[in-house]
This record gives sequence, structure tokens and C-alpha cells, in this order.
Amino acid sequence: MTPPRIDVFAAFADGWALYRSHLRELLLTSLLAFVAIALSAGILFGIALAWLMLVVRRLSSNRLEVPGQTAARAVRLGPLIVGVGWLAVSLISWRIAAIPVAGSLLAGLVVLGLSPAVFWVMAFVAFRGDDVWGACRSLFARIVREGFWLPYALSFPAVLVACVGAVLGGIGAVVTMPLGCCLFQKLYEQALANEPEVEVVWR
Repeated sequence: MTPPRIDVFAAFADGWALYRSHLRELLLTSLLAFVAIALSAGILFGIALAWLMLVVRRLSSNRLEVPGQTAARAVRLGPLIVGVGWLAVSLISWRIAAIPVAGSLLAGLVVLGLSPAVFWVMAFVAFRGDDVWGACRSLFARIVREGFWLPYALSFPAVLVACVGAVLGGIGAVVTMPLGCCLFQKLYEQALANEPEVEVVWR
């Protein structure tokens, strides 16, 4: 399959425009997601991220949907598993960082290398209805066989923007997380432009 053509500057410009045009709704959603994550000690990170990504996708496509319906679509086992898995990776990386000399470098490489995978797997789970294992296999197969390494690598700046608020001050994630999701959404749309959009109907 021909590797997708990506105009990263156009994607990020469109993502920034999407963020600015829906700033109020995005910040409110992000704040509620942050509260859910904080009150659950991180357990609900996956569901909160899926909810925010689904809201961004709805705004990007101008799809009419009741806000509560979007939230309900995020409360699924798949996003929960992805979030708990990422929490486990973060805790393991924190322990690795305690190793003298190379620990911090190794932990940083693990977190940075896997961060884009969290967003891509979550997108396949939340947008396309894949199970977690199927989403992981799909991402790996795309990277190995279809030249998907480029969209994967180019998504790193979007993921970095999403996470930088949490790194710098915790509550800053309320501002940076929806921006990162907007940048990722526009990159996602370009990367999968040749594939039919899947509309998942949860029952």
C-alpha cells in the first residue's frame, strides 16, 4: 500500500484553528477530564483521553451530537485498558529512572517512544471500535508493512504538546491536552484520508 502523504504544517495549522474556534468547549471538557483523572488517581486516564479525543473529532467533522452521548461513548473497557496500561508503563519508567547513570535516559526513551502509540491505539479503539489488542496489531502492521512510521513519528510533536502541561505544572494539561488532541486529529485525518470513515454505534 502506498504510504500516506502528510502535510504536517497544514495539519498543525488546521489543528490550531480548530482549537481556537472551539476553545471554550475544549477547555471545559479538558477540565472535567482532569478532575476525573485526579479523583481516580489516574485510573480513568484512558476514558478521559478517549472522551476528549471524541469531542475533538466531533468538532472537527461538525457532527451534531449531544455532549452526554459523546461522554458515554468513551466509558468503555477498551479506553480503560489503554489508560491503565499507560499508567503501568509510567510507573515502570519511574522505577527505571532510579537506576544510576543511564536510568533516566532509558526511562525517557521508553516514555517518548511509546507516547504516540497511546494516541494511535486510543484513536483506533475510540473512533473505529477496535479492541485494544486488535488496535495494537493494526498499528504495528501499518508501521511495518504500509510505511506508517511517518505519521507515527510526525504525531510526536502533537503528543508532546498534549503532555507538556502535565509535566510543567499538572493543571497546565487542561490547556495543552485539547490542543495536542486537535493537532493529532488533523494529522489522523490526513494519514487515514484514503480509508472509509468508520462510524461506531455503541449499544
